[in-house]
Amino acid sequence: MGDVVDTGKATITFKSVEDYVSDNMFMQPEDGNKIIAAYFIIENTGNSNLSTGPYDFDCYADNSVVESTYYGEKALSYDSISPGRKNEGYVWFEVPVNSEKIEIEYEMSWWTQEKAIFIVKE
Repeated sequence: MGDVVDTGKATITFKSVEDYVSDNMFMQPEDGNKIIAAYFIIENTGNSNLSTGPYDFDCYADNSVVESTYYGEKALSYDSISPGRKNEGYVWFEVPVNSEKIEIEYEMSWWTQEKAIFIVKE
């Protein structure tokens, strides 16, 4: 946590991560899983609008992709942000409780497929 990645067009800050517990009985993880909520801040440092959203993030638990999910308030929104502006909020993933390694990837460029990797648990 606290890592900042500069893509040349944006800075992505991994602000925090926590286990998320829903009080909605219909929105619960599968048995053996839990929900993690990761908070990111994306600041447009480029000269043109930047499209951002939770779809830019993937999560891997023990090197296997896991489902992203929507669970709460303050979600990272799908937006086009102007230069000098920010988009911030949570992205949620359902991961096995016994995961030994959890990483969240941010796709820095669709063209080059370059990714930043944020370590949640190692």
